[in-house]
Amino acid sequence: MKNFIINKFFIHFACLFSIIIFFTEKLNAQSGNCDSNTPYYFVDLSSSADSIWISPLAVRDGNCCGTTHPDRCIEFYITMNPGTIAIRFNINSGAIPSGSMYYQINCGPQIPVGDAVCLQAPGPYTLTFCKPGGNENTYKIEAIPTPNADFFFADVDGYCNIQLNVVGLDPATVQWTDITYDGFYDSYLSCTNCLNPIVNFTPDHPSFVDYQVCGEVLTPECTISLEFCDTVRVYFYDQLNLTLDGDTTYLCEGDSAISLIPIVNGGLPPYQFYWYLDGNILSNDSIFEASESGTYILEVRDSTYPSCSPILDTITVIKRNNPNIYILPSQAGLCFGNNVELTAYGAQTYIWTPSDGLSSVYGSVVIANPAITTLYDVIGIDEYGCRDTANVFVEIFPLPNVDAGQDQNICLGDSTQLNGSGAWIYEWTPINNLSNPHISNPIAYPDITTTYYLIGKSLGSNVIINGDFENGNVGFTTEYNYNINLVPEGNYYITNNPHNCHNDFAQCEDHTPYPGKKMMVINGAPTPGQKIWCQNVPVTPYSEYAFSAWLTSVHPLNPAVLQFSVNDILLGSPFEAPTTTCNWVQFYEIWYSNFNTNAEICIVNQTLIQNGNDFAIDDIYFAPLCDNIDSVTIFVCPNPIINISHNDTSLCYSDSLILLLNSNIPNTTFNWSNSLGTNPTVTVSPTSTTTYSVTGTTAEGCTGIAEVTVTVHPLPTITATATPNEICFGASTELTASSDITGTIFNWSDGLGSSLTVTVSPTATTTYSVTGTTLEGCTGTAEVTVTVHPLPTTTASATPNEICFGASTELTASSDITRTTFNWSNSLGTNPTVTVSPTSTTTYTVTGTTLAGCTGTAEVTVTVNPLPTITATANPNEICFGASTELTASSDITGTTFNWSGSLGAGATKTVSPTISTTYSVTGTTLEGCTGTAEVTVTVHPLPTITATATPVEICLGASAELTASSDITGTTFNWSDG
Repeated sequence: MKNFIINKFFIHFACLFSIIIFFTEKLNAQSGNCDSNTPYYFVDLSSSADSIWISPLAVRDGNCCGTTHPDRCIEFYITMNPGTIAIRFNINSGAIPSGSMYYQINCGPQIPVGDAVCLQAPGPYTLTFCKPGGNENTYKIEAIPTPNADFFFADVDGYCNIQLNVVGLDPATVQWTDITYDGFYDSYLSCTNCLNPIVNFTPDHPSFVDYQVCGEVLTPECTISLEFCDTVRVYFYDQLNLTLDGDTTYLCEGDSAISLIPIVNGGLPPYQFYWYLDGNILSNDSIFEASESGTYILEVRDSTYPSCSPILDTITVIKRNNPNIYILPSQAGLCFGNNVELTAYGAQTYIWTPSDGLSSVYGSVVIANPAITTLYDVIGIDEYGCRDTANVFVEIFPLPNVDAGQDQNICLGDSTQLNGSGAWIYEWTPINNLSNPHISNPIAYPDITTTYYLIGKSLGSNVIINGDFENGNVGFTTEYNYNINLVPEGNYYITNNPHNCHNDFAQCEDHTPYPGKKMMVINGAPTPGQKIWCQNVPVTPYSEYAFSAWLTSVHPLNPAVLQFSVNDILLGSPFEAPTTTCNWVQFYEIWYSNFNTNAEICIVNQTLIQNGNDFAIDDIYFAPLCDNIDSVTIFVCPNPIINISHNDTSLCYSDSLILLLNSNIPNTTFNWSNSLGTNPTVTVSPTSTTTYSVTGTTAEGCTGIAEVTVTVHPLPTITATATPNEICFGASTELTASSDITGTIFNWSDGLGSSLTVTVSPTATTTYSVTGTTLEGCTGTAEVTVTVHPLPTTTASATPNEICFGASTELTASSDITRTTFNWSNSLGTNPTVTVSPTSTTTYTVTGTTLAGCTGTAEVTVTVNPLPTITATANPNEICFGASTELTASSDITGTTFNWSGSLGAGATKTVSPTISTTYSVTGTTLEGCTGTAEVTVTVHPLPTITATATPVEICLGASAELTASSDITGTTFNWSDG
């Protein structure tokens, strides 16, 4: 498949043609196959696979390849293009000889004239044509190409296009077809059944189309098949396009050159560039640096050049001066956190740097709010692209470190001093209950808790030049005359001593003599509003400025009266110089800049009196004011109301009273009289009537006082007795109470009531308390103890408590009380341990008596269990040796278990096979462990030893023998078998 490229919108027309070569030179007899007089021509068909050669007029002569007269011949020496597959020979013009005509290649077979002959390119070959007659003819030799599809570029009327081409096919059979989109783009072809269609297309073309061409081969005898097909791929590219940035560009002042940058697209890359000025080629670079004014031409060629024309564009370069850029305000001083509007003038577009603190880096107007002092640069670009730069210095002044002081607590009715610091000017709000709201430390006497806000203002940098006059008579304007001789009025001089300029003036030092030395000394004129000192300064819009100056009189008569002005508007009130010479006093006023970016600030005369008005000024200061705010809260604390809570202020001797303090203010602390301490709750036990006082102090130090008087009554002496005072458990005694104070009433503990005498039966030793209460409620207490001796807990036990009939057991008595004595029933005596052998189940009683005579009884029962009657039998009780018998045990008590002697083990029934007569013993044990024994004897009889004999042992048939049986045991009986 062949690939080629077509440029969008390039419409071309081109014709496909064969190369036709004419020769006029004739040579004779060159190949050796012809007579020497035979015309001979060189035919060069190598330039094209389908070229055509036409001879000049020629007359045949001589013979070739063995022909004889009357034939007359002509000879051609042929070379071919490698793409040629055959040639065809014909008579092109002149009289055609009659009859059949043939030509030969290298004297080979005859080929009819007009027929093609297949040849292997490039040759050379010798073609001979012989025919009688002497007619004058021209001859055509046509190269027939190998079938092939191809394309080429062509330039028609400035457009580049592609023409498809197929060779070696019969034109009548050629068919072109779009095989990429099933024929959809056949419409792009100028024809579909021609040899060389032109490709025309629309803007909405695909990226490529494959076209297939098919047709019948012109010389099928030279190819394998009759039909030939080939495919070419057409890539579509946009039209070659060139754009320079505008028709005109500008070379700005100071620039050595401007870059001319083309935009090239479409066509068939790579591109070639040719820059021209005034017809001269300057460069082949894609980008050209133009340093001169003029109209530059750029020619761009793509890869189709020279088949297709290049594209041209022009641009004119004009030199321009740079714009003049400036910024207002020209400089700015800002308090930290504030902003300023910066406006640039003189250009069309602007770029600001650095970006820190700017609302935008583009535009003529930006808002600057830098965190630190910053120099901003702006690049201004005019409509021609030329630029200039300007800058503005934005100075950032720190905010004053305003401190309104620590919050304070005062008591209602007290006052306190506020302690502001960190600023130059102070303004307190609210102003109520302040001694002076414009000083740093006013006295505050609020009657309620109040938060005071302190706005503190400090000065930024001084924008005045030479405000201390150390540089002499420069940097300011005045309506006075500069003259060392200060006579008459209206003259001034910059000096370090007023007396040097006027003998009547005092010898004053500069306001800041170290390091400053100079001041402005003025002999004032009686002209109100006359400007003594003025200076133009840059200001930041919408900012506060402090305008200050130090003033002293140099002569005491009629001190000067001056006033500040800004932009010819008087500022504040007039101020008067001190009456004492050389006494420097500072005056200041506050000015708000509004929208101004510059200001003329002045000190003007306001004195009407001619005599006197002699003064000096120094250290003039004009600076932005930065403010900050802080607050302090004065908590007005109420005095506490103290209350002493108590049950009764009358108490009995040795009693105590809880005094409980409370205050209407939380966290009040207390301090008692009588060294009672600081606890809000105290217990007092006065021995006589006493008055107590307490001072309550709140957390804020506010105090209140309260008092209470406690009356003390005597206590009664109470006596309590018991008759008797010792009893045994379960007995009773009588308790009796008495008092030394008449009218005393009694109350016994344990719910015994209020009688003088009560009877009690305590179960344990008990102390009884009786409280005697006087008519005043005073009490005395007495105690009496009734000792209750416990009854002994007597325990009787038998070891063991169950016995078998005929056995004995040990009875033991014990008590929980030591030294208890015992007495047994059944006449067993007083020993705590006795041995008994009852024949039946018996209950024994023992009585224990303590040393206090208290008794306790216990019982113990001894159970007597019967012995079992055991019987042992053998069935049979006589056996032969090797036989067995069954032993059986039985008891008269249910549940008896048995154990046999002789390792027979447990069980009521056992099978035994004794080898000799044996007596077996069995023990029966009841559930209570009582035992009985029985025996059984099994008699074992031995087995007899039997002997049998025959006499004789051998006999004849029909004879007899005697059989004899014998045994080792007498009495043995015999029984013979018959078998």
